[in-house]
Amino acid sequence: MVGQTRGDYPVTPGKYVNPGSSQFIHKLDHDLENSQWSTRFGNGSSVQDLSPTAFLVSDCGQIYFSGWGGSTNSAAGNSSSTTNGMEVTADAFQSTTDGSDFFLMLLDPEAAGLSYATYFGGSESAEHVDGGTSRFDKDGTVYQAVCAGCQNNDDFPTTPGAWSNTNNATGCNLGVVKFELSIPIADIQIAGPSEVCFPATVQFANNSSGGDTYFWSFGDGGTSSEYAPAHTFMEEGEFIVTMEMTDQFGCTQSASDTLEITTLPPPIASIEPVGPICPGGSVQLFGSDGIAWEWTPAEGLDDPSAQSPIATPDSVIVYQLVVTGTCGTDTARVELAFIEPEGMALDDEEVCLGSSVTIEATGGGTYAWTPTESVSDPTTAAPSVDPVVDTWYTVEITTPDGCTIIDSLLVTVVLNAPEAVLSDTAICVGGSVQLIGPEAATHTWEPASAVSEAFIVDPIASPPSSQWIVVIASNGCGTIRDSAFVQVIDPQADAWPDSTVCPGRSVQLGASGGISFIWSPTTGLDDPTAPFPTATIDSPISYTVSVTDIYGCEASATVTFGLLPPPFVDAGPDQVMDLGQSVQLNATGQGLIEWTPPFGLDCTDCPAPLARPSESTTYTATLTDENGCRSSDVVRVLLTGTIYVPNTFSPNGDGINDLFGASGTEIKTLKLEIFDRWGVLIYTGNTANAWWDGKYGGQDAPIDVYVWRIETEEMIGTKRTLYGHVTLVR
Repeated sequence: MVGQTRGDYPVTPGKYVNPGSSQFIHKLDHDLENSQWSTRFGNGSSVQDLSPTAFLVSDCGQIYFSGWGGSTNSAAGNSSSTTNGMEVTADAFQSTTDGSDFFLMLLDPEAAGLSYATYFGGSESAEHVDGGTSRFDKDGTVYQAVCAGCQNNDDFPTTPGAWSNTNNATGCNLGVVKFELSIPIADIQIAGPSEVCFPATVQFANNSSGGDTYFWSFGDGGTSSEYAPAHTFMEEGEFIVTMEMTDQFGCTQSASDTLEITTLPPPIASIEPVGPICPGGSVQLFGSDGIAWEWTPAEGLDDPSAQSPIATPDSVIVYQLVVTGTCGTDTARVELAFIEPEGMALDDEEVCLGSSVTIEATGGGTYAWTPTESVSDPTTAAPSVDPVVDTWYTVEITTPDGCTIIDSLLVTVVLNAPEAVLSDTAICVGGSVQLIGPEAATHTWEPASAVSEAFIVDPIASPPSSQWIVVIASNGCGTIRDSAFVQVIDPQADAWPDSTVCPGRSVQLGASGGISFIWSPTTGLDDPTAPFPTATIDSPISYTVSVTDIYGCEASATVTFGLLPPPFVDAGPDQVMDLGQSVQLNATGQGLIEWTPPFGLDCTDCPAPLARPSESTTYTATLTDENGCRSSDVVRVLLTGTIYVPNTFSPNGDGINDLFGASGTEIKTLKLEIFDRWGVLIYTGNTANAWWDGKYGGQDAPIDVYVWRIETEEMIGTKRTLYGHVTLVR
């Protein structure tokens, strides 16, 4: 049963519900004693918003409801009545309302869910029922009499061919509605174009109503039970897609819809094969079908964007064609090769004035010689000619392939036989020289083994020894023999002296056999390009000199130096002495000894002189052995340090005794510190030349006795610390 409520009407879990609404549906058992389930529907308002007009439970258990709401109910005391806020389904006949319309609803069996819901009414009039007739038949069709078009409106929905599509009354008029809620309508579409490129995924749209189970067949063996599936087509072809819709409760008949989709393949690019062409020729290229073409490179093409351009290439080339179709692009390539026609004019000829000579060409099917003057037959391969001046003859050769070759040869007119031109010459051993023979048509050189090529005008001659070389030269007027004597120069170089010398000794080298010299290595040489350089020998070494003679021929020689062992000398250990004393030096070694410097020595050419230097001195003992080789060693004589410190100074600015400090000899480092009577450090100097000017903090220090401390290190390494005092007076 269906009705209205203002109370807290119970809602059974699992049922379709619009919570808080004021309409209810309730199912009781057959004897009306027990409730089986109940639910509420409407726009969620607790005040009745709908006036029920028809209600039906079909043989399949589907629940049908028809009612209206709106401003007309205010006359009956219900100002809250409205159709606003009702839930409609996506496939609703009318999904909007002006608040005063009819509301039609279909629930699944046992109110398990909302199957269909729609508004019905005009956009201006307040449709309602004043005691009119309304009913459902068992097939789910509602027949409704309606007060429609009130206020003289023509907005009530009508169908084509209706009794009247307009309200011909001055107020409300009777509208009659037959609305089939359960008639299935199958309607499928493609969400996109009907022609696609495979492989392609196609999304389908489902606008069907009246069913809840769907079976799709895509025509390629694929199926789906989704509401609006997507399917991927992997093959080319035309496919009939069918969707069959049914009702899982069997309350409606099945419905189906079909559509056709075409899958297109990507283009396949191809170019018709092209045979080789003649140099300079043209050929048309034929590309496969498409909607656009791009040939690369564009070089030699009359239209790179045409399907079949004309190609006139300059050389062998590969053309690439990109064909664009509806479904993408593809690429093909073709190579254009050239026929290599074989044909040419043969060798140049010479003819003596007043005579004739045969000229010749090969490779042709036909020939055409120009100029035609003095040519016996310009169309033959080998005509005879008798020019009176040097003449170039050009032949146009047409090969059996149809290619054209143009070549030429020179016929030189000579007045006399060749003239001798060779002259004698010289080369270095292993060298060569170019010989240029007389002007002639042919040349034959003898002996052939002495030249690079025996039948050219200018061969390279490289005889192993001095000899005559002859050329036989011929032209159209005669033959002569010409000759040249080729002298082969074998240069000789000499270098001196080989020797063994003392380390560091300077020796003059010498070389002969040419006019220029290059010594290597250059180590120790004062001038590596001189014939007599001076070499300083520090280790065993060999010098090679490259000598060039007046002919430009080169030879080399080597000089070698060994090294005598250096003599041994020991100047003895370092010694320490006080100033004024003397020490005995003693150098050992086999040879003559000489001491330097001589200062403080009683002798300089004895091995053991007495040394009495006035300051620390380093003495060098140089020994010369029997070979004249010299070695040196050194010994240090170190003096102990002395230091002098005054006891009084007067820093009064008179330039006399104004500074205080320490002086001495043989002192390496000195540090001077001065303290006042209270032990305060008032001056520090860190060099041997440090002097105190009697000031402290930029002010004159008072007359007083000050303590000093000196830290020194002598040249011999001895360190000392000295203490004393100094009196400052002014």
